Amino acid sequence: MATPAAPVVPTALKRRRGGGTKVRTGCRTCRARHIKCDEAPEACKNCTSTGRKCDGYDLYRLPIRHKDAPGLRLELPPMRRKMTSDESRCFSYFQHCIVPFIEFFDSPVWEMLVLQMSESERAVHHAVVALSAIHRAIDSTDQLRLTGDNETWRRFGIEQLGRSYAVLSRRHVSNDPQLGMVTLLCCLMFILSEFLLNQYDFAFAHLENGIRILKNYGYPQSDIHSVQHSLATMFNQLEIMSTPVYATRRVLDEDDLDLDQPLANLPPFQTLQEARSAFNVANTAMFHLVTDITGLSNEAFAMNYASLCRRQTSICSYTDQFEAQFRYFYKTKYSQLSPRAQRSAELLRIAQASLPLPLIACLQRQNIHSYTKDFKDLLSLIETFLSKFPERPTVVIDSGVITPLFAVAFGSPSYDDRRQAIKLLQAWPHREGPLQSTTIAQLALDRLRVQQGLTDTNAAIDHPVTAVVRSSPHRIFATRKEHQQATGCCRGMFK
Repeated sequence: MATPAAPVVPTALKRRRGGGTKVRTGCRTCRARHIKCDEAPEACKNCTSTGRKCDGYDLYRLPIRHKDAPGLRLELPPMRRKMTSDESRCFSYFQHCIVPFIEFFDSPVWEMLVLQMSESERAVHHAVVALSAIHRAIDSTDQLRLTGDNETWRRFGIEQLGRSYAVLSRRHVSNDPQLGMVTLLCCLMFILSEFLLNQYDFAFAHLENGIRILKNYGYPQSDIHSVQHSLATMFNQLEIMSTPVYATRRVLDEDDLDLDQPLANLPPFQTLQEARSAFNVANTAMFHLVTDITGLSNEAFAMNYASLCRRQTSICSYTDQFEAQFRYFYKTKYSQLSPRAQRSAELLRIAQASLPLPLIACLQRQNIHSYTKDFKDLLSLIETFLSKFPERPTVVIDSGVITPLFAVAFGSPSYDDRRQAIKLLQAWPHREGPLQSTTIAQLALDRLRVQQGLTDTNAAIDHPVTAVVRSSPHRIFATRKEHQQATGCCRGMFK
């Protein structure tokens, strides 16, 4: 007997989406909800009729990303905040192309603070999207190969800056205890965005505001592993790097620097973070000393010479003890570090080698010829670093090799060393905070051309003359006017 066939159960018809072109316009609220917007002026009816707040319409939209465009396919983790497609693209770029490369040294600020608060705080969210879009517009490497015109990305970033600033302005009178940290993070995003836009006056204004907030909170000195300490260190580093081009306030006053406590009495460094924290103390004190000396008249210099020498001696003693401790750490711990941490250790080694040069030379205004070997050794360390780590970022927030190469390019008594420093600056076009390697290289090249009496800029760097500089080194950076290249930034937005 034949087995009866099983009854056929009809399957539910799969719902097919209607044809038509996908609309990329509409208010930000409807786009985040993935529904069609009626695009009514000022506020769409979809939002107002359901009691929602319409976030308005974007002035600029990012270029359409074609499906066949080459590049990485990024997947975002689940987000509590709804984002438009443009914001999602920028947030992906921030996670994969900015956070892993924005600092030479590991920091918990970006992953533990910025990424988390960007989900819950609208001001931080828009500031992150703005930095991503502006970074994408100027980044020559373009690791994600996103398509579109750079000017469109830049304008979209500027619009996001305005949105973030507007949210902060509305919360200015709030008593929210979280407002200070939100404002501080937004200041950090604003500073980096304005640096990338070459709007230095706005960047330094945000930096001063951030330093003022840190002053109100109090500088956290106890736990060097805390996020707050890392954030304060970041602002302190930006302040030190910005001082040569703009007079900023100080995060750390000299009274905060305990230079009487010898570093040798401390236990040996167990982590690279402990070594860097100890170095920052000496670096901050040195930079404040050099800054105070710069611009002094001969009469004022002679009148304060004794007190300046005492400060110099105290910092030199601290620096010598740090050098001994770090040499031991480098010898015993380097092989145990990750490749990224090894790169950071090499950079800290370069920074430590460059620290005594301005510290000693700042009180010896005439003769610098005795430091020729020190400049050569520093140049050799940098060359070794560049050959050892060929993959390098284009935008970072902290100090790397630009400041040490600047010291060689402007301060070395040997023309040969100065030309080599200029070549290294040109070989790695990148930005460290407010400093651009190409700008510093051009300034050093112009000065070298003038001192050699050459009219051809290329001849200055290839001129086979071995000579010494007859004048004392000066800290020559570009003036603020030279830095302020018009990029179309909405100036009225950040007054």
